[in-house]
Amino acid sequence: TYDGAAINKALCEVFSDQASVQFLNVVIPSLVAYREATTRQIPVHIHETHRRGNSPAAREVMVELLGEIIDLQGLTLNLDLAAGFGSDAPAQEAARGC
Repeated sequence: TYDGAAINKALCEVFSDQASVQFLNVVIPSLVAYREATTRQIPVHIHETHRRGNSPAAREVMVELLGEIIDLQGLTLNLDLAAGFGSDAPAQEAARGC
């Protein structure tokens, strides 16, 4: 959303001179599934495994987030694990981070 992009830009400007601060590239396209999962008290990656349309399902977003965090730690993500989540949506190629 516009608000999300504005917040991201402001944070990047505030922390631009601090090398110890890193921004992740993962984009969460819709918060609806996260609110629904919270209401139902289940993890979002179990609540929304597939999604219609162009946005990735919450499960795909969580796998992408996990991969990015693991990569920051200098480890590798077994992509077979991620493939087991049944993703049919194309990878998001939007410009992210700072």
